[in-house]
Amino acid sequence: MVLLKIAEKEDLPLFTKVYNQAIHMRNVTADIEEVTEAQMASIFSQHDTSRPLYTILNDQEQAIGYASLNHFYGRPAYDETAELSIYLDEQTRGQGYGTKVMQLLEQEAASLNIHYLTGYVFAQNIPCNKLFEKQGYSLWGNLPQIAHIDEKRLDLNIWGKQI
Repeated sequence: MVLLKIAEKEDLPLFTKVYNQAIHMRNVTADIEEVTEAQMASIFSQHDTSRPLYTILNDQEQAIGYASLNHFYGRPAYDETAELSIYLDEQTRGQGYGTKVMQLLEQEAASLNIHYLTGYVFAQNIPCNKLFEKQGYSLWGNLPQIAHIDEKRLDLNIWGKQI
């Protein structure tokens, strides 16, 4: 079982840890240097009741990561669209949490009058691309070699789904 709870400031150390783990993978986030808690704090200001930030809890109600519904492109015509993000502690990856969290995010989005979800995933991040495909998302676009990390060029896939 997985639960989502609205994130609180005391979750910030976990968010920072998990995000920095993702940075080290070199194919998850476009950041290339670790972030501080102060830098991660800005994530809270980007979320509100219409685009929540959640702490992911496992069945023992331990925090194992975070997820969010993000404003898409910042223009009113896109109010029914959100970009979703999921970041899990490295110790929990590959255990089905991503699938469950994505399903919960879709339910949350529907309750917020969001009808379209998008996700941005580096093409080289095979597990995450498989997750989107498995959950019925379609590949809406590909931006070839748009990112440059450690002497490598990465392609960005844009996944989408009407919910």
